[in-house]
Amino acid sequence: MMDAAPVERLHRAVSAVDWRAAAKAIVELDDLGRHRDAALGRVLVASRRRDDKVLRAISASAAGMVLRERPETRRELALALYRTLGIASAREDLAALAAMPASGPLQSKVLALAALAEAVGDRPINQLQPGSESVVPFVEGTLLPTIPVSIDHHPAEPFIVDTGAPTTLISRGYSDKAGIRRLAEGDSALSGSGRRLPISPAIVNRITIGEMSFTTCPVQVADFPEDLGVKGVLSPGDTLRTVTAALDFGRRTFQIAAHGGGEGLEQDAGGRADLVWDEGNPFVGGTVNGRIAGYFLFDSGAGADIVTPAVAARLGKHPADRRLTWSPTMMGQAEVWSGFSGTLAVAESPAVPAEFLIKAWHRDPSAIAPIDCSGYVGVSWMRGRRVILARGGREIRFSL
Repeated sequence: MMDAAPVERLHRAVSAVDWRAAAKAIVELDDLGRHRDAALGRVLVASRRRDDKVLRAISASAAGMVLRERPETRRELALALYRTLGIASAREDLAALAAMPASGPLQSKVLALAALAEAVGDRPINQLQPGSESVVPFVEGTLLPTIPVSIDHHPAEPFIVDTGAPTTLISRGYSDKAGIRRLAEGDSALSGSGRRLPISPAIVNRITIGEMSFTTCPVQVADFPEDLGVKGVLSPGDTLRTVTAALDFGRRTFQIAAHGGGEGLEQDAGGRADLVWDEGNPFVGGTVNGRIAGYFLFDSGAGADIVTPAVAARLGKHPADRRLTWSPTMMGQAEVWSGFSGTLAVAESPAVPAEFLIKAWHRDPSAIAPIDCSGYVGVSWMRGRRVILARGGREIRFSL
């Protein structure tokens, strides 16, 4: 019987974002002749770090061939390629997986992504049209950063700029009015309440933000809460990954700069943090009350700073009697409890006062080595700051 301990050590290290321990576990697996497990470990680490060069090399190597011998490891490789390099890089693997007799949520995701990859074909996605810089003011009176966005030359509508969103989302009602054709049905996303919500892939020809446009943009169509008041959610980590973008919460503007453009974009950005990616979600290291360090979803779509019940309990804090109901972006209602006053530091930046809410983090049971999430860095921490989302999605920079 094969010893499961080395793989478990690898998964624990990846979940804890301990790259040194993960590298040691991968070497151990190779020494044991378990090359497929070692290759999958390298894929997990490369995709979490958005290391496109390493992931390309693995895909083209003998390790990639080994991963493609089994459907479950081929699927993980395909999803890593899609999230890190774009849908076209995973097209052949998705097509092969879609042709296999299988069912369940994972196969529904594969079928939806395979349809998206086929529709995109060889066209470059999220292609920036001529233009070097665009500055767009936030919509007045909004807690979350909300800007006007035009889809396929239709009049601009409000979209939340959500750093925590894995992909750009468009409401089902708006997509129908705009004539956006859904490519497949049956996929779902895990909601903030732990429920699965239906999503459908689509391609929009053009997304325009101020003076800049992006063409051939994959999106997901989803049902939004009626009272959300927006037509979509813009994902900088997906649609805008080839440019540098800045959320300026002091001036209440959103700025996009093409490579070489945007003078002054990083002015006063004295802080920085590496991003770690999981299922398309960006996480940053943080510390609560100077005591509890962990990884937090970096989420401008979250209206508050949040910790999980486990983190709260380690601080001797417990949910208050007052239970709140909160609707973060498209994810519907989730249980959130009143929390406590404390401090929050992101990466090595100075700690600042924070009013924490408490909310559970729901893991996808099918995920391999999911990040141990400690909570959310929301717009409360971002308030008054300039937050720069670096091109390529490997780090953020911010004013202190």
